[in-house]
Amino acid sequence: MKKFRKINSIGYGTKVIGIGFVFLLIIPGIIRILSCFHSWSGYVPIMKGSFYLGVAILLLFGIWLGIELTQDRYINRYYEKHKNEKIPLGENHYECQACGNRLVTGEDESCRVCGIKFRSNEQKNRNE
Repeated sequence: MKKFRKINSIGYGTKVIGIGFVFLLIIPGIIRILSCFHSWSGYVPIMKGSFYLGVAILLLFGIWLGIELTQDRYINRYYEKHKNEKIPLGENHYECQACGNRLVTGEDESCRVCGIKFRSNEQKNRNE
């Protein structure tokens, strides 16, 4: 069975992780180096704020990614459970779940476009 993972499908993952690490490590590191050469009491609050902002960004992104993976897992399980079924559209019209052909009727045992054989009602009842 092929695993379906949609992580970073629109390219946001590396950007968010990069921004998180900039606020978490890079900015506090630069401020730390600057504080060695110039003494100013404002460096510490800026460094702490940047660090906490980086932690928040990475934490929220981790939660968001966890939700996405959970959704993908649920959708994949549903698809695998209902594989090779006709999707009812109404009035004896169906859609092939594999290829999206909407010219499937209730009497069809296989799809005319992709050729998959649809499961019968006995097979559906056995799997549930």
